[in-house]
Amino acid sequence: MEKIISEIKQVIKNLPSSESQNFALIVGIIGFFYQTNGLTFGSKEINDTFEAIGLPFSKTSAAPFLSKRSKGKDALFFKLKTGGYKLSMKNFEKIQSICGIKTKKEITKYFIDPLIYISCRGYVKKTADEINSCYDDELYIAASVLCRKLVEILLVDCFEKKNLMKEIVGPDKRIITLSQLIIKFNEHIPDDFIIHTEVIKMLKDVKWLGDMSIHNKNFVAMKSDLDLLNSSFVSIVRELIGVQS
Repeated sequence: MEKIISEIKQVIKNLPSSESQNFALIVGIIGFFYQTNGLTFGSKEINDTFEAIGLPFSKTSAAPFLSKRSKGKDALFFKLKTGGYKLSMKNFEKIQSICGIKTKKEITKYFIDPLIYISCRGYVKKTADEINSCYDDELYIAASVLCRKLVEILLVDCFEKKNLMKEIVGPDKRIITLSQLIIKFNEHIPDDFIIHTEVIKMLKDVKWLGDMSIHNKNFVAMKSDLDLLNSSFVSIVRELIGVQS
């Protein structure tokens, strides 16, 4: 909550003096920050936030204001059946413009189903999320490189899970290259890693596309390259996550 309060204070501080006393605008800004952080808001949250940011405010005003302005075609808010309020789309876009904040774009085309990696560590989820974002935004070179990165991360995690890190750390105390990781991984099938041997070929395919995207100035990864790789990539991620469970 401290972060939300701090962001609200900063936006209000930057408002022109004529707008800094606009009750509807301030309530909208408070609601915007609650909403973009995945929270609903009501009169209590508005009251508490006004108090926290030190603005003069009558605590009896929030409830009737929200109720009144959530009705009609020009409503600023709409009331949720589960309780609390959200900003109307028009009001949301207005406040977003005032705050100068870009909200996270909703992904419509996934390269890998988030349910596959939902229980993974944060850095795995972040990398996989960025693969989906890049694919959805048609940034296919970036998506190809991140696919390579993700399989490398998951391979290292497999060795870590089996207490085999000494196998993949070189004399310079750094983790060995992806090519060497794949060789080492293959050497430990099936004694340490119960996994389909076809995964090794799939890993090499993912590495090839990532390497070409990084190192070959004449190669431009396209949607068709990723789509061709998709089923193999998803299988790899499932298998490598499964090895760790």
